[in-house]
Amino acid sequence: VLAFYLLKDYNSITKKAAMLLPGKWVNELADLFQHINQVLVSFFFGYFLVACIVGALTAVSMALLGVDFALMLGVVAVFTELIPYFGPFIGAIPAIIIALLESKWLAFKVVVAYVIIHQLEGNIISPKIMSDKVGIPPLMVILSILAGHELYGLMGMLLAIPCAAMLKVLFCFAYAKIYKNDLGV
Repeated sequence: VLAFYLLKDYNSITKKAAMLLPGKWVNELADLFQHINQVLVSFFFGYFLVACIVGALTAVSMALLGVDFALMLGVVAVFTELIPYFGPFIGAIPAIIIALLESKWLAFKVVVAYVIIHQLEGNIISPKIMSDKVGIPPLMVILSILAGHELYGLMGMLLAIPCAAMLKVLFCFAYAKIYKNDLGV
């Protein structure tokens, strides 16, 4: 309900907020917020792209291992990958159960496949894609997640990459304003 009214009144809210600011700041801040919005949209697109890649890797690996319903397990992996940090474990459960119905050895291979997929995702795929999408280096993606975890636990890990991307936008904006000596303060 709140989101509906925010979207419904978005134009009037932004016009009234712009009236509170000095005239020369309005365009500057509108550009800044537009850039922040673009980075956040890119983050969510990248997050979904990572989930799709994990789903594809899961479907292919389950098919290669001979697990029944490989495509469906890939689809489940996409949706559970969207659940931060616990999703991969939740997504592995159906595959392990299906594999256990056939043999313990197949279940072991499924567990190994999931571990390999999620090691690839966490250490190579996600940092690279997030780096490309939000414009921060892969090392900074990893360090942001580690710092977010250290400072704020699970919630810090969830918000680390978008916060780091927004900070980058803000620092670039401030640097450009200081470099141009055009702060207007």
